[in-house]
Amino acid sequence: MRDNITQYGAGPGRPKGSVNKINAALRDMILASLDKAGGEAYLVEQARANPSAFMALLGKVLPKEIAATVEARAYIVAPEQAASMEAWAGQVQVAPDDGQATPVEGE
Repeated sequence: MRDNITQYGAGPGRPKGSVNKINAALRDMILASLDKAGGEAYLVEQARANPSAFMALLGKVLPKEIAATVEARAYIVAPEQAASMEAWAGQVQVAPDDGQATPVEGE
């Protein structure tokens, strides 16, 4: 029996995190083709000429997850209040210390 086969019959496989040689070679060919086509200027041209294809490319190269903290407030205004939004906005202020909306005193 070979040394690299486990009791379940499978070999050790490629080490975790190592690059598949075919994928690496293909990536290198694509990047070389991009250089020959004009590099960044070519990508800008393609973004204008084929925006859907360019956006698909962006979807492939951008990170799948972005670690970010988003702080936002949403105010729900009933349709009958929408006409007086400016008046409503004048009655609410954001406190600089805690960021919470509070009514303006005296109104």
